[in-house]
Amino acid sequence: MKKIAVLIAVLGASIAAYASNIAVVNARQVMDEYSQTKIIYKALDDKRKAMEIEISKDEVAIQQKQIELNAKTSVTEAEKTAYQTMVNNFQKKITTKQQELTKEETTKMQEIQTKINTAVTNVAKAGKYDLVLEFNAVMYGKATDITTAVITEINKGTPAPKK
Repeated sequence: MKKIAVLIAVLGASIAAYASNIAVVNARQVMDEYSQTKIIYKALDDKRKAMEIEISKDEVAIQQKQIELNAKTSVTEAEKTAYQTMVNNFQKKITTKQQELTKEETTKMQEIQTKINTAVTNVAKAGKYDLVLEFNAVMYGKATDITTAVITEINKGTPAPKK
């Protein structure tokens, strides 16, 4: 146990000696204040709403078909099969649309994360920081908060979102 404590102390001292110019950045705040994030969230939300409207129309058609079949005294196998095919296609459509939306959202968030990483790197290099940590990962210590500088850097040359 003592060996582990000594190892941790030596490692901590080594890191502290190497990284004397340490900065922190609040990545969540950068994400929230990046002007393009709001635009992307709105576009994704608009797509989600359009998808819900489309699915809702299909759902109404299925419900009408079910009411129509329930009103009949006798339903043929062909009508049952056609209805089941309609339901199956509807379920596949929902799954496909959700997957497409999730894929697009993931892609957009990765693009934003890449831009955040680039902005952090640019600010860190300009400020000659040896180490940049996530703001929430630091419990104690002296570090410069570069969040505002990163927000300024990432928003350079990007249009502000329309209100």
